[in-house]
Amino acid sequence: MVSACSTLPGVSTPLPLGLPTAAPSGYVVLCAHERDQCPAKPANGPTAVVYEVPRTDGPLTPDRWLALDSVNREVNRRVRYVTDQDRFGQPDVWEPATTEGDCEDYALAKRQMLWAAGWSPSELSLALVQSPQTGPHAVLIANTAQGAYVLDNANNWVLPWSETNYTWVTAQDADGQWRVAGANAQAVLLAEAAAERGGMAPAGLARQQVANLSAKAAQPAGSDASGRQVPDLGAMEPGSR
Repeated sequence: MVSACSTLPGVSTPLPLGLPTAAPSGYVVLCAHERDQCPAKPANGPTAVVYEVPRTDGPLTPDRWLALDSVNREVNRRVRYVTDQDRFGQPDVWEPATTEGDCEDYALAKRQMLWAAGWSPSELSLALVQSPQTGPHAVLIANTAQGAYVLDNANNWVLPWSETNYTWVTAQDADGQWRVAGANAQAVLLAEAAAERGGMAPAGLARQQVANLSAKAAQPAGSDASGRQVPDLGAMEPGSR
């Protein structure tokens, strides 16, 4: 009998990615000590300012969807939530969860299980978001032919990225480079497209968008012109549930 969870979801879209950003400090330390946790590396040389996640060629079959659903539920069931401060006496330590851990540890454990199930490193991305309930948070993204889906310790359902209530902050691209994600990244892409349609020099408008986003990333958390919270990318580390 086929589980109801194997029913394919609605089509998502790729998670927009834009400006390169620094990797979270806890991830950098993890990579230094456990190189197998960071198999994908950014290409040498300058990184592109604007980047669109390529859709994977592999279709999201019922078996692959069932793998996402099962892994998300299994790790959420098995792992007890404990903060890094309580476990290690430090605010931000990244390691795949076995029996306990916090949000990024859940994400790393799910990534390991999906690697073992045949998913490639380029199809799985770690991401940092801002939750309206709990603040800084980490999730795992599965990039598929139907778009990007979120595996989250705060939710047993695997959702399209756009159906979460998160403010997207930064996520890895297919090469492992961390980039501004979500609405901020999309603003850069839309600015470039609008400039081209309007006959303006695309570089001018796109550069202005880049400068605006870079300025926000360098400032403490506050509000933008619309009143939406703007996270401090440099200081943001996951740790809330």
